[in-house]
Amino acid sequence: AVAWSYFQRAVDHTNEPDGHYGMAQMLVARASRTGGGLREAVGHLEDAARAGHFYAAFNLGVAHVYGYAPAGADPALGAAWFVHSGMPEGYFFAAQYAQSVGDAENARKYETRARALGFYNGIRKMAREHT
Repeated sequence: AVAWSYFQRAVDHTNEPDGHYGMAQMLVARASRTGGGLREAVGHLEDAARAGHFYAAFNLGVAHVYGYAPAGADPALGAAWFVHSGMPEGYFFAAQYAQSVGDAENARKYETRARALGFYNGIRKMAREHT
């Protein structure tokens, strides 16, 4: 309850991206228990991502690929959010999407970016597995 109030204050008073991301995380956790709240969580992720929060953008990619967003599954929009995140993991998944729809040029471009940002680096892999 305390964390919720701090995130809510951050959103209400400053529209802080980390406040939106924190609210989204708490809403997703609640949704896993109650089945509700995903629509509101996606809204907070969108607000955070528009303000430059790269984890929020990546998680929006996941939400759109797997259909957790209110509009249902939209892999193309998910891939766009992955690219917007600027994360190596985002570029990797955008490359996978591009390859799946026959867009070899973007598949190569995003794969190259993922590699340049260290996606295949052992430290990146270890971080993904332990965080």
